[in-house]
Amino acid sequence: YNAAGVYAVSLTVTNTNGSDTEIKGNYIIVEDPDYCDATASCDEFIQDLYFNTIANTSGCGINGYTDYTNLSTTITSGEIYSVTATTGILYTGDQCGAWVDWNQDLDFDDEGEYFTMTGYPFTGSITPPPSALNGPTRLRVRILYTGDIVPCGNVEYGEAEDYTVIVDNPSSLKTVNLTLFLEALMNESTGLMNKAQDDLGFHFPGDVADEVNVSLANPVAPYAIVFEANDIPLNQNGQLSLQVPITFSGNYYIVINHRNSIESWSAVPLSFSAGTIQYNFSDAASKIYGSNSIYKGNHYCIFGGDVNQDGTLDTGDMTPVDNDASAYISGYTDTDVNGDGIVDTSDMTVVDNNAGTYVGAVKP
Repeated sequence: YNAAGVYAVSLTVTNTNGSDTEIKGNYIIVEDPDYCDATASCDEFIQDLYFNTIANTSGCGINGYTDYTNLSTTITSGEIYSVTATTGILYTGDQCGAWVDWNQDLDFDDEGEYFTMTGYPFTGSITPPPSALNGPTRLRVRILYTGDIVPCGNVEYGEAEDYTVIVDNPSSLKTVNLTLFLEALMNESTGLMNKAQDDLGFHFPGDVADEVNVSLANPVAPYAIVFEANDIPLNQNGQLSLQVPITFSGNYYIVINHRNSIESWSAVPLSFSAGTIQYNFSDAASKIYGSNSIYKGNHYCIFGGDVNQDGTLDTGDMTPVDNDASAYISGYTDTDVNGDGIVDTSDMTVVDNNAGTYVGAVKP
């Protein structure tokens, strides 16, 4: 199960005499993963916390914990940053420590994620390592009275506080360069895509035609999506570029989603072992899984017209386009299939033609 919730389980047993099924409701509980709890009775607590641009003064949180992840600071790999904390009530035996989840795996257990803080005010230094993943992650600081300095669980007295740190580490990223064309935006006379429009003209600046979402999927069933990047600018010449964490080093299908086009997968899983990955969806019909493409403007394009994004071109797409055309709807809207800023018969034509040939998503 990929989504949080409570699930029933069905077991069917079959033999030569027939079959029988037993269903147990509310049998499996799936929770969203999160960081471990840290609780304590408030006595000593973190009064002041200073880390880079974070400067926070506070009292003791409920049950010895406060979530300050709305406070963030950006730190760069390889640079040294001081972290300082004071307590409202200082006792002999009080101690303090900090943890940063560099690999973003929702724990503080990995080597190099704990930082000692000594003296008073409690002071330490934090240096993001070369392996630190790019982007936001969790900083936890904890004061406690005697015993082991641990990031999780209950201690007798103290407080823990969580903050957000945004790691700037370009070396932890890989670059993915893709080429793809959208049928509905394709201009056959220029060999380029037209720029999507709204009520005021071009919706995106420069050479950007529109935006797409790019995902990576595991190469074996059930082909789970393991990475998503949304709203990636797609240029008129079909090129786009994005970055993914270096932790993605296996083989993955590349999945393209667009606001009113058919979901399309790369023909095969691609190796992400190199620092730069390149793939062209448009130079052969076979480059899109199942050869699910249409040739237009000297390129093999991703089918357009899937307005309701259900993976099938049918009346479910025709109806909203027809309704909006009748209501003279304009602007950057999903029913404006060809991106000219107006919903009309030219959009219905794309949907109708593809529905007539039973176009739908094809994937492993």
